Amino acid sequence: MPVEEVKNVKLYKCKRMKKHLNAVNARFNRELDDFKTGIHKGDLHLGKPLSILKSAGLKEGEITVTPSVLHQHLKKHNLTTDDLKGLAKFIQYPMLVYQHGKNIPSTIIITEMTTDGKKLSVAVRLENKGRNLTVNEIASIHRKDAVVELERLSKLSDRELEKNVKWIEREQALDWLGFAPSSGASSQANQRLNSVAKILQNFENPKFF
Repeated sequence: MPVEEVKNVKLYKCKRMKKHLNAVNARFNRELDDFKTGIHKGDLHLGKPLSILKSAGLKEGEITVTPSVLHQHLKKHNLTTDDLKGLAKFIQYPMLVYQHGKNIPSTIIITEMTTDGKKLSVAVRLENKGRNLTVNEIASIHRKDAVVELERLSKLSDRELEKNVKWIEREQALDWLGFAPSSGASSQANQRLNSVAKILQNFENPKFF
């Protein structure tokens, strides 16, 4: 195929993807409004995983959040439905994705959406049904504090971290987390931070087409 035709095909796909994402995002925003007024009773929908999330391990099915989970986490983390508007689009282009938990694993998706100075994070639970991990159901939605998140990642061993990280926008994630040694921390703690930073710095994102 001539180079010009390849460019046209890519441009068409890009425009079609933007149109699709805008439609999915608009639907989720409407569902949030209807949830707020009590009209929407069923699950809320954030669309099917696209290339990045699929390469990070999410399945083909729709990403959903139940009204009970949404209500619980809005109240627990002092969020509003307006804080979540746009999430259906941002979730497809995450800053950091990693798996957490052993028995019932969740995929933690940290977006670049900011509310109250913190990043908006979504935990997608993968339920074990038969041989396959299925159901892209959101288990929690909350703000992520960089310091707390860094502590959480530091508790994983090097081997666990290398295995569990699924995607990273390196510059944005490392800048957000911040890895400057702390004068008040022990040399062991600072050494651990350096190790985490090195693993994230060297992580290679999976290829997708």
